[in-house]
Amino acid sequence: DVTQLKNRITYWLSNEKERVSKVNKNNEILEEKTSAFDYYFYRFLLANDWIDFNHFYELVGSFVEFKGNRVCLSLPEEVERREAFDQDNKYGFEVFPGLRHKRGWTGCGLSYKFIMKKAQEQKLENILVCEDDVFFPNDFEKRFQACMNYMDGEQDWDVFQGLMADVGNVTISQVDTVNNQTFVHIDHMISTVFNLYSKEVYPYVIVWNEKNEDVHTNTIDRSLEAKDLKVIATVPFLVGHKEDLNSSVWGFNNSQYNDMIEASGKKLKKLVEKFENTKV
Repeated sequence: DVTQLKNRITYWLSNEKERVSKVNKNNEILEEKTSAFDYYFYRFLLANDWIDFNHFYELVGSFVEFKGNRVCLSLPEEVERREAFDQDNKYGFEVFPGLRHKRGWTGCGLSYKFIMKKAQEQKLENILVCEDDVFFPNDFEKRFQACMNYMDGEQDWDVFQGLMADVGNVTISQVDTVNNQTFVHIDHMISTVFNLYSKEVYPYVIVWNEKNEDVHTNTIDRSLEAKDLKVIATVPFLVGHKEDLNSSVWGFNNSQYNDMIEASGKKLKKLVEKFENTKV
């Protein structure tokens, strides 16, 4: 309404004292509130090493506040991956706009560092983090609920792992079959497609050193693999990996992971069989 607009402008121009007070109050509110512009601008500076992570978090950490403990890591620039995830997200995951870096895998690590720092700050007992190329099988909801029921009964664990791309030199300490699901307790993890992290893991990720450029040992999953963690996985794996999408970290098509994931599933199954036979 043009007439009302002119009247309001005239009012504020005619009442300078009140106008100055109102502007000052509005400025105070804006200074206290982190905007999307702030977050993405400083995200850009972080990506190019013009500020470090601690400075970034100090400036805009308040921009993110998790409403629950289910988070999907997604880069806003990866529109196709995000749209694919949104179509499948029937399970209450809120999307975290991931961090970037000129080394893609470093950006991934920074994202997990932010998530774990925020989870610790919010005093979450655990946090379930998936990536936006996770594939939920048709029986996911039923199996997932069974997995969470099992985890509720377990007191001593660090990570529940929904998918393992590379089962390395792991040692099995326990195998349970509950409601037709096989749960395997192992001492190392790899892959971050779908994991439930206990609060005991937060400090490991928060101190992850993004300045270490060794891609063979310092990707966030390899860094965690080097820790002696209490990991629980299922046979077969709970989730899959969308092969028709491209990796936002490495730039190649996800189909390159297929053989590795299939081999990992077979290896873990054989290790379980060997463990069970040894018990007998």
